[in-house]
Amino acid sequence: MINKVEEFRNLLTDVHEAQKNAGSIFEQAKITIAALTEKSAEIQKQQADIENSLSRLPGIVDDVIEQRLSRIIEQMEIRISERLRDELKETRTTLREAHESRAAQTESQMEKIKVTSLLKCLAVFSEASWLIPAASLALEKRLVTLLTFILRV
Repeated sequence: MINKVEEFRNLLTDVHEAQKNAGSIFEQAKITIAALTEKSAEIQKQQADIENSLSRLPGIVDDVIEQRLSRIIEQMEIRISERLRDELKETRTTLREAHESRAAQTESQMEKIKVTSLLKCLAVFSEASWLIPAASLALEKRLVTLLTFILRV
């Protein structure tokens, strides 16, 4: 019987120690659960912050893209304006040169026409003055009027 009592005593001691260990494990479990609850709340807060940031991300990306596109368009407008300005200058220069060339050609042709007309008038006058000496004075006046008109043009 002593052995049985000794066995029960050892068994009771083991149960008592198991009870102490179980109490310690329950305390650690409570501490762990509290820590997990706290970490869970932090994770939920961080998740909410991330969701908030992600919800604003498309707007931020749109703004950045719009700014960059605006700068690119502005630079393109400047380049195109400069090119058009250069083209316009070249076109004006070309037109001016063409106009001056035409004017010089026209003036040269007018001079040729004047000289040709004068020569024809002189030829007519000289023929007429030999043929009809009395009409030479009237022809001479008409010739002077005609020459004056031609020289004005």
